Amino acid sequence: MSTYKIAVVVDEAFGERLVGIAKLIHVWVCDTPVNRQAAETVNAHLMPEGVWNEQGVTTFHFSVNLLGCHSPKLASFPCLCPDPV
Repeated sequence: MSTYKIAVVVDEAFGERLVGIAKLIHVWVCDTPVNRQAAETVNAHLMPEGVWNEQGVTTFHFSVNLLGCHSPKLASFPCLCPDPV
């Protein structure tokens, strides 16, 4: 059985610090202009060589609005709560 690890970054200004981590492990980072730019740079350099689930960056949309978050586990991570519909 294979196991995969990822890093989840909820720092809205993590930016260029993604480079070092993304060479070692796939990173999911909250989607902000500074993080998206860094993610695009990292992926342009790593993805041709690396396997998508071992290196690189995926961005995800987030919301700090806890009113739309119904999961107590996610409430402690406000950036991971889904946007209210």
